[in-house]
Amino acid sequence: MTDDAAKDRPSALRNRNFRRYEIGQGLSHTGLWLQQGAELWFVLVITGRATALGIVTALRFGPMLFLGAYGGLLGDRLDRRSLMIRVSSLKIVGAVGLILVAVQDDPSLPAVYVLVFLQGLLAVIDNPARRSFVRDLVDDRTLANAISLNSVVATTSRTVGPAIGGLLIAQVGVAWCFGVAAGSYLAVIVSLL
Repeated sequence: MTDDAAKDRPSALRNRNFRRYEIGQGLSHTGLWLQQGAELWFVLVITGRATALGIVTALRFGPMLFLGAYGGLLGDRLDRRSLMIRVSSLKIVGAVGLILVAVQDDPSLPAVYVLVFLQGLLAVIDNPARRSFVRDLVDDRTLANAISLNSVVATTSRTVGPAIGGLLIAQVGVAWCFGVAAGSYLAVIVSLL
């Protein structure tokens, strides 16, 4: 890349650690939204009930609603990088658990509920730590730009993840969605290491 091209990039992207982190977060977020869409599809297929979809949504997002402030407290008091590595590792375990449920002849709805709830609890810790970690990577001069770029990555993944999930479900099945999500969580671990 030429020096002129490097000067044209937004200033936060000149920071190598921030670039790596954003790539890892982009992949991880895409996998997260892919997984969430696949969970809903999977529950609809195994139950055929809209109420089951509501339960999954409540289990996924309820912990953040009720415990989000405590997650922020953890993110402020503990080493965020280490915390995010641990949480992403546990997300991988949860996604693998969903794979194991999805490949069963008679998938267990309660097992899906438990795994989704655990993923929701992990989000309570991950979301605040992930959002504030941007501050650890950049200086004051580039902070606003870094926050903007981080928001763009998060928003884009909300569109791209479910689209990829829909393609995977149609082509190879829902279990593959959970496998791709597990791999995406590994991307953020690599970026943090």
